[in-house]
Amino acid sequence: MKKLMTYFALAVMITTLTALTGLAQGKTRSATINLTEDLLVNDTLVKKGQYTVRVNDETGDITLLDNKGKTVVATKGRVQELNEKVRYTSVMTTSSDKGRVLTGLRIEGARKGLSLTESANNTVAE
Repeated sequence: MKKLMTYFALAVMITTLTALTGLAQGKTRSATINLTEDLLVNDTLVKKGQYTVRVNDETGDITLLDNKGKTVVATKGRVQELNEKVRYTSVMTTSSDKGRVLTGLRIEGARKGLSLTESANNTVAE
């Protein structure tokens, strides 16, 4: 009986630690986006197509995954508080001499948006 209680206590501790780790990482949202043209995320070229984007509302981490779940690019944006919930997922871009550049993301249902600027980005391409 003592052994059973020890295992139960250990299971409760592991579950609690796992839950707290998830809370510490902030809220992560994901959405499917369709890029109609190639985009640059910093200096990483992301080809047109369908991607899953994961955004952490607290840290500003952004990850684009291809249809196989492989990370195409990961970067960090600046989190911006919005006045109301975002009605639909949107990708903001601008033109540069290198092509279209990703400048912001909004995920449906969030009250926060992400802005990507030269100073806010640290891209990790894989």
